[in-house]
Order: sequence, then structure tokens, then C-alpha cells
Amino acid sequence: MRQKIRYIPSSIIALSCTLLLFCSVLNFSHAGMVSDTVETIALTRNPVEGSPPVTLSYILIKIENAAGTVILFIGGDGRAFLSDWQIGIRNTNFLMRTRHHLAAEGFNVVVIDAASDFLQSPSGLFERRTGIEHLSDIAAVINDLPGKLGVDPGPICLIGTSMGTVSAGAYAAEAASNSILPKIGSIILTASVTRQINDDYRENLLDNVALEAINVPCYLIAHENDTCYVTPPSDIAIMKSRIKVNSPKVNHKLFAGGTAALTPECDALSAHGFFGIEQKLVSNIGKWIRNQIKNE
Repeated sequence: MRQKIRYIPSSIIALSCTLLLFCSVLNFSHAGMVSDTVETIALTRNPVEGSPPVTLSYILIKIENAAGTVILFIGGDGRAFLSDWQIGIRNTNFLMRTRHHLAAEGFNVVVIDAASDFLQSPSGLFERRTGIEHLSDIAAVINDLPGKLGVDPGPICLIGTSMGTVSAGAYAAEAASNSILPKIGSIILTASVTRQINDDYRENLLDNVALEAINVPCYLIAHENDTCYVTPPSDIAIMKSRIKVNSPKVNHKLFAGGTAALTPECDALSAHGFFGIEQKLVSNIGKWIRNQIKNE
């Protein structure tokens, strides 16, 4: 079965991805909300000698009377290439393809790209997600939001999927004690990377993030049929026991069902990427975030 999945013609996969994105936009437009904008900010760190200043681009979906703001971290090497929207829009990551649905749940939505110096590296954010430069980049986006939104962003929830969970988890852990980083309200980790990819790419939540330091509500989500070797659903129990040390609330949920995979088991259009149950998952996430805001 896996061999058959791996050899599906790329044209069919591309068509399926296009249809998914098109349907997402249709549903979003039907809700009467504004569309994506891509914002770019200058970062303060020094570029490599001879290189242009370091910048970072992010998608912003602004809605009226938002209950809060969700900041999304895609997986893999974290490079969405949002500065070239024709490339960025083709990204099929679970959070990228459901961003409009999250906006329909009543939240401003932000999708963070890798900074320009990391975009130029073939490894992108691999081995950089727990570093202070990347965490400072996230802080820069959070600090930029009031000006771009024209209002306070409200409670902020970081949502990561796959390798993006390392970014979200690392920021939450560091922000708990680092007064320079803006505070957040909650985090959601989906299809969490808890094992090293290989000897070159070792970064993961269990080995490299101080989960015990996280002091905001946390929601751990996995698909029971996720067979990606770095995101075993069974590791949720370990994560939960460590996060509970300081977090006021740690919930978890295993989802089931979906559509037959179009990509290998660690890629986006499979159980790993919650393929076929996106709306069900997003509705559940929206409800969880609203409950956290209500109880603040």
C-alpha cells in the first residue's frame, strides 16, 4: 500500500492540493471575512557579511471583533517562502491549508515564515527552532501585531504542527522566564515531533525543550493512525506528564478517520497531517481556545 501511495503521479497530487486550497478559500470567503495579506518586518540581528538586512514575512488574516489571535508554525524546515506568494500558496501543510477555517472560528490568524537568512539555508529552521534567534523572531512578529491589526491582538495561542511544535513549545518554555519575550495565553501542539529525525537533525520536544517550564494551558493533539516515525501518538503521555509540572491545564485528544493518504506517512496529506478531518479538528481547536479565553 505504501508503495502505491509513493508513486501517485505528481500531477494528481498537485490537482488535489489545488482543490483543497480552493475549497478553503471558498469557505473563507463565504464567511464574509477579509483575505490574506503578507506582512514583512525587518529584524534587528546582523546579516551575514555582504548579505541584505534580515527580514521575516508572515501571513496575516485580520477579522473584526476577533476573540484573540492564533500564530501558526508549519512543519518540515519551516520555509514557506511567503515573500514569493506564488510559492507560498502551494504549501499543503495542515495549518497552512486550514488557516481560513481558523479565522472563521473567530480569530486573527498569523502564519510565520522562516526569517530571510534561514530561508537561504538548505536546512531552513532545522536545528534552529529552539535557538534564541528564532524565538526572538517570533517575539518580533508578536510585537508587530498591534500596529498591523490596529487593535490589541487579544489572547495569543501558538499552534504548531509536526516540526512546528518544536517552535511553539520552545517559545512557551522560554517565555515563562524570559521577560524580553512577549507573553502568550496558550499553546496547541499537533502531531508533535518527539524523536530525532536523524543524526543531523536531532531537535525535538522531548530532548530539546524544557516542557516542565511551560506555564500556560496546553492542548496536545494527534491522529491515532499517524505512523510517522518521529511523531508517535503514544508519546503524548510523556509530554503531558512533563508539561503538567507548571501548566494550569493540559488536555489531549486522539483523532481518528480521514481520507486515504496522497503522500508518504510523514507528509501533509496523510494521517500525520489530519488529511480529511481538517474541519472537525479546527472546530475542536476553536472551542478549546475559546474555553481558555473564557476562563482567564
